[in-house]
Formats: sequence, structure tokens, C-alpha cells
Amino acid sequence: MRISLPEKILPVLPALLLGFTPMAHGAAKKPAAPSACTAQATVANPVRPVILMPVGTQIFQLPNGSSANFQADLQSILNTAVTNNSNFAPTEPSVQASYSNCESHLELRATVSTFQLNAVQLGFSIGFNPQGSIPVVTGVTGKAQLNVGNISMDFAVLSCSQGVCTSVAASTANHATVGGSLALEVDFGMISTGPQLLFNTPLGDLMRKIINQGISELGQSSHLNEIPWQAHVREFIPQGGLLVFDAGNQSRIAANQEFEIYAPAPGGSSGVCQVFQVLAYAHTTTVDAVSSVAFVDQIVGSRSLSASSKDDIIQAGDVVMVHVGPIP
Repeated sequence: MRISLPEKILPVLPALLLGFTPMAHGAAKKPAAPSACTAQATVANPVRPVILMPVGTQIFQLPNGSSANFQADLQSILNTAVTNNSNFAPTEPSVQASYSNCESHLELRATVSTFQLNAVQLGFSIGFNPQGSIPVVTGVTGKAQLNVGNISMDFAVLSCSQGVCTSVAASTANHATVGGSLALEVDFGMISTGPQLLFNTPLGDLMRKIINQGISELGQSSHLNEIPWQAHVREFIPQGGLLVFDAGNQSRIAANQEFEIYAPAPGGSSGVCQVFQVLAYAHTTTVDAVSSVAFVDQIVGSRSLSASSKDDIIQAGDVVMVHVGPIP
């Protein structure tokens, strides 16, 4: 692979080509010298930590006069679906997140836009739609045959920073796309709460299928590479042209994936948040559970001109991000 390095580290080129003297670098394995015949590098698709926001839904009236609210139960189903999806990791911040600072995060939001069950023979419907709760005939306390009229959910992943959230991936799912029976019998003499309506009837299984499909499609979005992900450099080994960063196969990092290395810099005129300047491009050579070793393919940026020595070109704390597309 072609190496383009500034003059300050040209003296180490023989070491880059012939291997390097191993140096300690935390708990990572002793990195192997890069092969002269490197396979075509691939785009990394690491697991993204996401904060699960409360499921958006509405309280609605049952025909026996009770109110139904199954928000907490849908939240539990959502948590299971996201945990089982290899693209996302549900995360709960230990301290209430501040949405006015520079600390960015991802939010996963799910909303039930429409939930409508029709009792065709009795001439009424229950549930809600975007306009609000559906007016319902009251006084029904026995069994009723219901059909699913429309159950639709929307899902989205948003990137949030400084109080602003931008949607970067979205999906939808509804009753018609997951299969299964759409007819059920409900005894309104026995069911008076939202959880009872979900888990004492086939509705619970139907909602689980809808949520699973929505999260699955979200994880397969063509915009997944636009979802932010970061790791950090822990050590730079200039003698071997290598760096170690703090993400490994537990984050679904693999060998021969491409990354960009950035230097945090003070913010612009606002003076509030940091900006990032690209320093280098690298590809992983050795991947362990929680750390990876990457070979520096190319160094760019002004730090290479101002660094006091080759050891300072890449520094601990520099930011690692996924590289998409050819290296410039």
C-alpha cells in the first residue's frame, strides 16, 4: 500500500517496510508487521450506542370505560428488539444528559402513529390516530370480535449535539407487513388495562413483530454510515507507523477496515465547541476484544508541520472515525 508521509518521519520508512521493534501499548497484543500485500480495505460498520427515548404513544378509552396505556410495555419490547440488533447498543447515561453542551449522542425514537381496532359487527372502533383518541361506544363489557384496522409505527435514529437533533436514519413498519392473524376476540369484562390488552390477546405478539421489523430495517438503512461513531487513540508507535485505539471486536471492528484520525481543536468564533482536523488515514491490522492496532497509510494536516518530533504527529486522545470512500 502506498505510504505518503512528511519529511519528519521519512527516516522511519525502512522500519515501516521491514517491520518494527515491538513496544508496549496497553493490553493489546503485540502487533504484527503489516503485510506488503494488503487486501482491499473495507468500510467499518461498528455498533452505535443509542439512548432509547420513551416510546411515543397515546392513552385511549376501552368500551368498558377504562383507559388503556401500554407505553411501558412497548418500551420493554423496544429495548429487547434493539438489544438483539447487532447495529445498536441501548445505552442509559448515568447522569441526565445535558443537551446544551458539546457532548454529542445518538437517540433512537419509536412512535406509534396509529393504533386502531375495529368491532365491525358492533359498529365501533378503539384506539387512536394522528388526530387523537378515537371516540368509542361505551358500555360494552362482554366479548367482542375485533379486527386490526391499522397499527403503524415510525422509527428514527437522531444525532444530537448542542440541543439540536438531526435524523440520520428512519424506517416504518405496520400490521400489514409482518403477517399473522389480524382477528382477535377480546373480553372487555376481563380486560381493563393496556398491558392486559397487549399480553392477554394476540396483540402483544403483533406489536413485537412490528417493532422487530422496524428496528431491523433501521439497522439496514443505507444511511447507517452517516450515523456518527468515535473512538480514541491510546498510543502512537512511530517506529512502526502504528497506533492503538480503544475499540475492538466487541464494537464490531475487524481487521483491514479504514479509519480517519482527527485532532480536536478549539472551536471557531463561537468559542463553545471543538472542531476536528483530519490528521491521518489508517487501516486496522490487529483487532482484540476492546482495542485495535492500525497501520498509518497516510499523514495529512498541519500538525505534521508543527510537531516537535515524529512522536507528536499523532497523540493519545486524538479521535478515530470511520472512513468511507477512497483515501485522498
